[in-house]
Formats: sequence, C-alpha cells, structure tokens
Amino acid sequence: MNSLLCRITLLSDASFPERAASLGGGRSLSYVPGSALLGAAAARYDDFERHGLARSVFHLGAVRFGDGTPEAGPWRATLAAPLCVHKPKEWPSDGDRVLTNRARTPLARQGGDAQEKPLDVGSFVYFDAARSSLTPIRTRREYSLRTAMGTAGRGLDHHLYGIDALRAGQSFLARIDADDAALLYRVREALGSTARLGRSRNAELGEVVLEFRDSDEAARGSSWSKGDTVLLFCASNLEVRGCDSGQPALAPSARDLGLDRWLGGRVEPGTFVRSRRVSFVRHGSWDPERQFLVAGSVLAYEAKSDDAAGLRAAVATGLGDHRSAGWGRVEVNPAWLASESLRWEESEPEREPPSDEAPFPSEHITGALRSRLAALPRARAAAQLAGTIVRAVEDSGAQLAPSQWRELGRLAAASGTDLAHFQQSFQRFATTGVRKLEASWGQQPARPLGGSDGGPLWRQLLALVPTGDAERSLTALTIAARTLAENEAAARQARGGGVR
Repeated sequence: MNSLLCRITLLSDASFPERAASLGGGRSLSYVPGSALLGAAAARYDDFERHGLARSVFHLGAVRFGDGTPEAGPWRATLAAPLCVHKPKEWPSDGDRVLTNRARTPLARQGGDAQEKPLDVGSFVYFDAARSSLTPIRTRREYSLRTAMGTAGRGLDHHLYGIDALRAGQSFLARIDADDAALLYRVREALGSTARLGRSRNAELGEVVLEFRDSDEAARGSSWSKGDTVLLFCASNLEVRGCDSGQPALAPSARDLGLDRWLGGRVEPGTFVRSRRVSFVRHGSWDPERQFLVAGSVLAYEAKSDDAAGLRAAVATGLGDHRSAGWGRVEVNPAWLASESLRWEESEPEREPPSDEAPFPSEHITGALRSRLAALPRARAAAQLAGTIVRAVEDSGAQLAPSQWRELGRLAAASGTDLAHFQQSFQRFATTGVRKLEASWGQQPARPLGGSDGGPLWRQLLALVPTGDAERSLTALTIAARTLAENEAAARQARGGGVR
C-alpha cells in the first residue's frame, strides 16, 4: 500500500460542522475530516476523468483520505484518545501520574480501585513509545457571532447565529493511502499547495496550505497467541453493518467485520465503545441518520489464530463504510494499548471554583442577549418618553412633513449620547436643511422650524426631554420622530395629499 502524509496548516479559521443540519449553531469538529480532502480532490474531477482515473479514485475506494489530527510536533501525528484508558478523577498530590489501560486490567467489581474516568471523547493524545506515555494535544477554537442577511442585502434584526471554528495557525496531519502509486501522485497534483476547506470556504473561512511527504509509518503493534485477547483500536470513525440485519452494528462481531477467520467471540471486559449519529447529503437529497462508533473506541476479541501479519493485512485498507472519507481505519494490538499502564505527561489546569449559577451554552450569544436584557428598562423608559413627546407635539398642532420628521429622527440617532451635538444639528437643519427640502420637493415653509434657535418646535422639545439623561432623551426623540412621520404620512394620505 502506498501512503502519503499531508500537513494542513490553517491560514484562516476553518469550520467543519459535526452534523449536516444548517439550522442552529452547531459545533465544529476538532479535526479536519477526510471528507474535506476528498471534496478538494473531487473539485478536479474532470482532470481525473481525462486520465481515466475518476472511477478508481472516487467510486471504487482505491484512494482513502484520512482525517487530519492535530500535529504534536514537526510531522508527528496524534491519535484519538483511547476510551479504554482511564485516569483518576483527582490526581495524587505527589508522584507520577499514571493512566490505567482497562482493556488489559478490567475494573474490579467491588471497591479496591480509586474513582476513575475515561479520557474525553473526541480529544487527541500523542504517544511517546520511548517513554510509554500519552500527552494530551488540545485544539484551539474560535467562536464568532454573525447576523443573517436579508434578501435586500441588509442584516436582519434579532437573527443571530454563531460559527464555531478551528483557530488559524494550527497544523493537522492526514494520511492518504492508495492502492497504486500513480493514483497517489495524481491526487497530490490535484490537491496542490493551497485549498479552501470546510464551511463558508467561498467567503472567508477555510484557507489552508498543504504540504506533503512520504509516509514511513509501518504497522505498529504486538503479536499474540491463539486464545489471547486481540484489541482493535478505531483510529477513525467506524460504521459497520450487521451481516444478518444490514443495520449499523454498534457491537460488531468478528463476522460483521469480515475477520472471523482470525478472530472469535467478542471479549466484553476489554471492549469500550461510544456511538453517535450522522446524516449525509448525497445527490441533493438526505440519507437517513446512521449510527457509528466514534474514533477512540476499542473492540476486544478472542484470537482464533496467531497470524498477526494476515490480520493486519486484512484491515490495512479499512473496515466498513465511507473508507474513502477516512472512516474505518483500525489498528490491531497497537503499542499504546500493549501495557497495563501509561504515563500522563501534562499537568491538569487548575479548575475554577464551582458556581451556583447554571452555565450558559454559549457565552457569545448569551452575552449579546444579556446586554439586550440589561438595556430593556432603559428602552421601556425611552418608549414612554417618546409617547409623551408624540402626544405633546400633536396636541400643540405643530405640523412637519414626514420627510422632515424622519430627518429629525436620523439626527437624534446619529447624535448618540451628545445632546449638544443634536441641538447644533437641529439648528442647521432648521435653517439650511429645511430650505433644501423645500427646493427639492416644492414644500411650503414649515412654520414650527426657523430662526437661529430652531424655532418654537425646538423650544417645545427641549422642555419635554430631560437634559440630565441624554441617551434616554435622544432615543426617545428618535422613536418619537419616526412615529410622528408615520402619523403625518397616514393623515396626508387620508386627506388625499402627498405623503412626503
């Protein structure tokens, strides 16, 4: 089998949603899925078709694009955290931090063991064979808040959504396997040195640099004898269908995997699995949801023979479905699961003291909603003041054209919290601005406006608004001006006149 390592360096944030649904703020995967590289290669489908390779690459599974896991160092790949490896809930205050491989040392039925928990599902670790240790590798994420756009190209009020993405600057390593060296060469040429991957790649996300080198990674693992327990480590997601039912098998037998020549019954104490659901989009339609085993799951079976080379050759091209997208990669008796214990090479960060307040699911969205909630009392007060201004102006009989009321509202909104700025803008509008409107639209002079002080309307408004709270006053003037513009337009339309 021919293999190639691909280093993926993010030049911009990149998002790879966990699920295909477009509704809601879904989380991004913590790795670069093999389907992203498969899609980048499929963008050059015509080139493969001209060379007669499209069927082999995209339809027969002759090329398999692996998931890009976080890079632990220069060209040092990480692996999904094995679910059979447990750590204490509380580390001892002194001494080495030791992990327990529960696939080799089953849990005691009663007492005797300190409280433990498995490594986090979906996390990644780096295995140092020389030190027999695992080092956690964490990806950095970025969450940004966006506003949905309407048909007119403007933002829609209260239509917020967020994008969870992998932060720019990180590197990931993916392995690309092919049955033929010529296919691997064509894939490398098609991918090129730069690409855009993931969600919103046509806008601002997903710009990456691709680097390649030959993979010298050989099959790793220990041998066994007949009757021993053999561990299958899921290096990527695994979807296997039952031989009898055709449905996804979450506890697959050796026969379901097609390995019953080498393996016998499943050993339950050494099996640690987690499952998820996924729905793919194909040919413009939705596939039903499917269940699969997540990367890091461990399956244990009794060995029927000691033919280690034959079993590893059988799983070399993967198991189950979606192998072209990197699924179904399995390691047999890998070195990191050979011993009963492993060292943990990183200290846990100090935890924050527990809070009585329930955590929010997203601090960015809830922060925006909290600020709006905090502004509600002031908004209500401004709305009440606006109602007072509208009633007072209408009772006084002051009449302005709707366009003039709208202009006053714009001036108030543009002034923010500076009441003096609004007064200056109002006076300029009352002198030069009104005459420009009259010249443009042929309107009659507006009697409430005029003079160096803005006329009687300004004096009336000044008496109504509190000068000590400029923000509330200007917000109220903005609302009142827009309301008066709508009322005046409706009144003029009812009289059969123009609405400007």
